[in-house]
Amino acid sequence: MMFLQLQYETTQPCTDLTADLRRWLTQTGAREGIVAICLPHTTAGLGITSFWDPRGIQDLFHEWERDIPARLGYHQECAPQTAAARTKSVLSGPALTLMVHNGRPMLGSSQGVCLLEYDGPRTRTVWLQFVACGMELFRYTLTTMHLGAHDVSAQVRQAVQQSGVQNGFCHVAVPHSTAGLAVCRPQDQAMVNAELERLVPTRADFLHTETPWDAAGHVKTVFAGSQQTFAVENGSVRFGTDLAPSFLEFDGPRKRRLWVGVFAKEQIL
Repeated sequence: MMFLQLQYETTQPCTDLTADLRRWLTQTGAREGIVAICLPHTTAGLGITSFWDPRGIQDLFHEWERDIPARLGYHQECAPQTAAARTKSVLSGPALTLMVHNGRPMLGSSQGVCLLEYDGPRTRTVWLQFVACGMELFRYTLTTMHLGAHDVSAQVRQAVQQSGVQNGFCHVAVPHSTAGLAVCRPQDQAMVNAELERLVPTRADFLHTETPWDAAGHVKTVFAGSQQTFAVENGSVRFGTDLAPSFLEFDGPRKRRLWVGVFAKEQIL
């Protein structure tokens, strides 16, 4: 188990952490396992997004301000910007977990890890922790529908069964910047995607101009998240009562990838 604490001055709304994360993993000699990234702050968040077009980052923060503006009326006794920032932090989350394979964090070609500043500029601390453990890695291909929701519980169960792991955990990752991963009742999957469309409507005024669906998808992916971890007990993956992992397509139709890593409890070093 290896640990590192980093500090950043958040003079910009979004700070790319990817290069520092990869450099640290290389320095530690990490090969296979899990890396946890955490923020000990209530007014900042972490996300996985694309950095290819900086205008997409501007779109993300424009949507945050549109959906959760700094305004009067919050019950918290603090500045309106700080009150709004605390809500944004809960929604984006202060922590991420990534699989590490062959010494590198498992991210898609267009993905990067970012620190999202909602109340800066500030001095922010980022904690990195790597846990070495053997992993069985499975890759699947999906054909998605336009703005569709796709139950992937069968693929995750298949991976756990084929791994032979009886007790441990599995990690599911979507290596795309315009798709997400949710956990909900199968009958609610389409509704979840529809609600994300309500929060971030597909429209023509995004700064990122590839397509309206692509531009909206980059924002939705940060809102929804693209990584989930589940317990494995007695050879079965535990999603929760009546719940299932859902691949959310924010663009499409596309050929998409899904990664499942299965880790045995007894292999953790």
